Amino acid sequence: LRGHPSVSITVLETELDELLSLLKTSRVDFVISNKVPQSQAIESAFLGFEVNVLVQAKNTEFNGHYLDHDSQDVTTSSYFQLRPELDTNVRKRYLDDVYGLIEGAKLGLGRAVLPLHLIESEKQLDILYPKTKLKVPMYLLYYQSAFQTDLEKSVISALTSYFRKHFPQK
Repeated sequence: LRGHPSVSITVLETELDELLSLLKTSRVDFVISNKVPQSQAIESAFLGFEVNVLVQAKNTEFNGHYLDHDSQDVTTSSYFQLRPELDTNVRKRYLDDVYGLIEGAKLGLGRAVLPLHLIESEKQLDILYPKTKLKVPMYLLYYQSAFQTDLEKSVISALTSYFRKHFPQK
């Protein structure tokens, strides 16, 4: 945006399952997702891994609840594959978005598996198993074209270089 001040930008946050549809219908030009589509027309550039950890509010007893986005969210169950001993008598509460999960965890509503980069500065949260990290791959998705504009190339370059600098590559 600094290099192209006249460009208009809109950033959307939506459910993962809706992202590809937005790209395919040209409602967006770029998508950051944890899934690679099966379409050869869509380019997918690996950006890095989002590292997730299990957190709980400091100085609270575990109430038996785990916080997730919705019933389709697999983050907690994926974490349980790394720590199977936690997967017993699981009760879920759904708070719809990652910032709701952070606030819910801070309020002691339950434990949550959250992106490390979003909670590192949260003084009210304890990371329960610091060495157990759920790494989720992130990809930049866009339609490849022989006629990409300089602006499109700039966006791709800026996003890939930022993520590769700030997120683990292995």
